[in-house]
Amino acid sequence: MPFHAPKIASAIDILLHPGLRRAFGGGGLFTANYAIETLYSILLCPILWLGHTIFLTCLLFGREIGWIGQARDDHAVPFTLALRNLWPHTLLGCAVLGLLAMTQPAAIPYALFLAGGPALAVPFAMATAWPRLGSLAARLGIGRLPEETASPAALLVLALPAIELAAPSPRPSAV
Repeated sequence: MPFHAPKIASAIDILLHPGLRRAFGGGGLFTANYAIETLYSILLCPILWLGHTIFLTCLLFGREIGWIGQARDDHAVPFTLALRNLWPHTLLGCAVLGLLAMTQPAAIPYALFLAGGPALAVPFAMATAWPRLGSLAARLGIGRLPEETASPAALLVLALPAIELAAPSPRPSAV
Protein backbone atom coordinates (compact mmCIF):
# COMPACT_ATOMS: atom_id res chain seq x y z
CA MET A 1 0.00 0.00 0.00
CA PRO A 2 2.76 2.55 0.75
CA PHE A 3 3.96 2.48 -2.87
CA HIS A 4 0.47 3.54 -3.98
CA ALA A 5 0.36 6.53 -1.59
CA PRO A 6 1.77 9.12 -4.06
CA LYS A 7 -0.63 7.92 -6.75
CA ILE A 8 -3.62 8.10 -4.41
CA ALA A 9 -2.57 11.54 -3.10
CA SER A 10 -2.22 12.82 -6.68
CA ALA A 11 -5.64 11.45 -7.61
CA ILE A 12 -7.25 13.14 -4.60
CA ASP A 13 -5.52 16.43 -5.49
CA ILE A 14 -6.74 16.25 -9.09
CA LEU A 15 -10.30 15.39 -8.08
CA LEU A 16 -10.43 18.26 -5.55
CA HIS A 17 -9.27 20.94 -8.00
CA PRO A 18 -11.65 21.79 -10.89
CA GLY A 19 -8.86 23.09 -13.13
CA LEU A 20 -6.88 19.89 -12.79
CA ARG A 21 -10.01 17.77 -13.32
CA ARG A 22 -10.75 19.67 -16.56
CA ALA A 23 -7.14 19.24 -17.69
CA PHE A 24 -7.56 15.46 -17.41
CA GLY A 25 -10.89 15.49 -19.28
CA GLY A 26 -13.20 15.74 -16.28
CA GLY A 27 -13.75 13.74 -13.13
CA GLY A 28 -15.40 10.79 -14.86
CA LEU A 29 -12.68 10.33 -17.46
CA PHE A 30 -9.96 10.82 -14.86
CA THR A 31 -11.55 8.21 -12.57
CA ALA A 32 -11.90 5.74 -15.46
CA ASN A 33 -8.26 6.33 -16.45
CA TYR A 34 -7.16 5.86 -12.85
CA ALA A 35 -9.01 2.52 -12.62
CA ILE A 36 -7.68 1.30 -15.98
CA GLU A 37 -4.10 2.27 -15.12
CA THR A 38 -4.35 0.59 -11.71
CA LEU A 39 -5.61 -2.66 -13.24
CA TYR A 40 -2.94 -2.44 -15.95
CA SER A 41 -0.24 -2.02 -13.27
CA ILE A 42 -1.60 -4.89 -11.18
CA LEU A 43 -1.33 -7.18 -14.21
CA LEU A 44 1.97 -5.84 -15.56
CA CYS A 45 4.13 -5.57 -12.42
CA PRO A 46 4.34 -9.31 -11.65
CA ILE A 47 5.08 -10.02 -15.32
CA LEU A 48 7.98 -7.55 -15.18
CA TRP A 49 9.23 -8.92 -11.85
CA LEU A 50 9.34 -12.43 -13.25
CA GLY A 51 10.92 -11.23 -16.50
CA HIS A 52 13.68 -9.43 -14.60
CA THR A 53 14.25 -12.49 -12.42
CA ILE A 54 14.57 -14.74 -15.48
CA PHE A 55 16.90 -12.25 -17.15
CA LEU A 56 19.20 -11.91 -14.13
CA THR A 57 19.22 -15.67 -13.54
CA CYS A 58 20.24 -16.26 -17.14
CA LEU A 59 23.06 -13.71 -16.75
CA LEU A 60 24.24 -15.55 -13.66
CA PHE A 61 24.60 -18.71 -15.74
CA GLY A 62 26.57 -17.02 -18.52
CA ARG A 63 23.91 -16.02 -21.00
CA GLU A 64 25.22 -13.50 -23.51
CA ILE A 65 23.07 -10.42 -24.01
CA GLY A 66 22.90 -7.65 -26.55
CA TRP A 67 21.06 -4.37 -26.68
CA ILE A 68 18.62 -3.65 -29.48
CA GLY A 69 16.49 -0.58 -30.00
CA GLN A 70 12.88 -0.60 -28.89
CA ALA A 71 10.13 -1.01 -31.46
CA ARG A 72 8.01 2.09 -30.85
CA ASP A 73 5.81 1.95 -33.93
CA ASP A 74 2.29 0.55 -33.73
CA HIS A 75 2.39 -3.16 -34.37
CA ALA A 76 0.47 -6.19 -33.23
CA VAL A 77 2.18 -8.93 -31.27
CA PRO A 78 1.43 -12.31 -32.86
CA PHE A 79 0.41 -15.19 -30.59
CA THR A 80 3.53 -17.23 -31.44
CA LEU A 81 5.88 -14.35 -30.51
CA ALA A 82 4.05 -13.65 -27.26
CA LEU A 83 4.05 -17.35 -26.37
CA ARG A 84 7.73 -17.77 -27.24
CA ASN A 85 8.71 -14.89 -24.92
CA LEU A 86 6.16 -15.27 -22.15
CA TRP A 87 5.64 -19.02 -21.75
CA PRO A 88 7.58 -19.15 -18.43
CA HIS A 89 5.34 -16.42 -17.01
CA THR A 90 2.17 -18.14 -18.17
CA LEU A 91 3.33 -21.53 -16.91
CA LEU A 92 4.22 -20.20 -13.44
CA GLY A 93 1.03 -18.13 -13.10
CA CYS A 94 -1.21 -21.00 -14.18
CA ALA A 95 0.70 -23.50 -11.99
CA VAL A 96 0.27 -21.30 -8.91
CA LEU A 97 -3.44 -20.78 -9.59
CA GLY A 98 -3.93 -24.47 -10.38
CA LEU A 99 -2.16 -25.56 -7.23
CA LEU A 100 -4.27 -23.17 -5.16
CA ALA A 101 -7.45 -24.38 -6.86
CA MET A 102 -6.62 -27.92 -5.77
CA THR A 103 -5.45 -27.11 -2.24
CA GLN A 104 -6.72 -23.70 -1.04
CA PRO A 105 -9.41 -22.37 -3.41
CA ALA A 106 -10.32 -19.57 -0.98
CA ALA A 107 -6.83 -18.08 -1.51
CA ILE A 108 -7.27 -17.61 -5.27
CA PRO A 109 -8.67 -14.03 -5.07
CA TYR A 110 -5.60 -12.96 -3.08
CA ALA A 111 -3.17 -14.83 -5.32
CA LEU A 112 -4.59 -13.15 -8.42
CA PHE A 113 -2.67 -10.01 -7.49
CA LEU A 114 0.61 -11.86 -8.06
CA ALA A 115 -0.28 -14.80 -10.28
CA GLY A 116 -3.04 -13.29 -12.43
CA GLY A 117 -0.74 -11.14 -14.55
CA PRO A 118 1.73 -13.91 -15.35
CA ALA A 119 -1.11 -16.37 -16.06
CA LEU A 120 -2.54 -13.86 -18.57
CA ALA A 121 0.83 -12.65 -19.91
CA VAL A 122 0.34 -13.86 -23.49
CA PRO A 123 -3.15 -12.41 -24.12
CA PHE A 124 -2.20 -9.28 -22.11
CA ALA A 125 0.82 -8.65 -24.36
CA MET A 126 -1.27 -9.21 -27.48
CA ALA A 127 -4.16 -7.00 -26.33
CA THR A 128 -2.03 -4.10 -25.11
CA ALA A 129 -0.04 -4.04 -28.37
CA TRP A 130 -3.11 -4.18 -30.62
CA PRO A 131 -3.02 -1.00 -32.76
CA ARG A 132 -6.84 -0.75 -33.06
CA LEU A 133 -7.22 -0.87 -29.29
CA GLY A 134 -4.57 1.84 -28.96
CA SER A 135 -6.33 4.05 -31.51
CA LEU A 136 -9.68 3.54 -29.78
CA ALA A 137 -8.17 4.39 -26.40
CA ALA A 138 -6.60 7.56 -27.85
CA ARG A 139 -9.93 8.63 -29.38
CA LEU A 140 -11.76 8.01 -26.09
CA GLY A 141 -9.10 9.84 -24.08
CA ILE A 142 -7.94 6.75 -22.20
CA GLY A 143 -4.47 7.46 -20.85
CA ARG A 144 -4.54 11.04 -22.09
CA LEU A 145 -2.42 13.59 -20.27
CA PRO A 146 -3.23 17.31 -20.01
CA GLU A 147 -0.28 18.05 -22.33
CA GLU A 148 -2.07 16.16 -25.08
CA THR A 149 -5.17 18.34 -24.97
CA ALA A 150 -3.59 21.71 -24.17
CA SER A 151 -0.18 21.06 -25.62
CA PRO A 152 2.78 23.27 -24.73
CA ALA A 153 4.54 24.80 -27.73
CA ALA A 154 7.57 22.54 -27.18
CA LEU A 155 5.37 19.46 -27.72
CA LEU A 156 3.49 20.87 -30.72
CA VAL A 157 6.76 21.08 -32.67
CA LEU A 158 7.18 17.30 -32.28
CA ALA A 159 3.87 16.52 -34.09
CA LEU A 160 3.25 13.43 -31.95
CA PRO A 161 0.45 11.09 -33.16
CA ALA A 162 -1.29 11.12 -29.76
CA ILE A 163 -1.47 14.93 -29.83
CA GLU A 164 -2.79 14.92 -33.39
CA LEU A 165 -5.48 12.36 -32.46
CA ALA A 166 -6.49 14.41 -29.41
CA ALA A 167 -6.77 17.68 -31.34
CA PRO A 168 -10.35 18.74 -32.06
CA SER A 169 -11.33 18.42 -35.72
CA PRO A 170 -11.75 21.69 -37.55
CA ARG A 171 -15.41 22.52 -38.03
CA PRO A 172 -16.63 23.77 -41.39
CA SER A 173 -17.13 27.50 -41.43
CA ALA A 174 -20.61 28.97 -41.75
CA VAL A 175 -19.48 31.31 -44.52
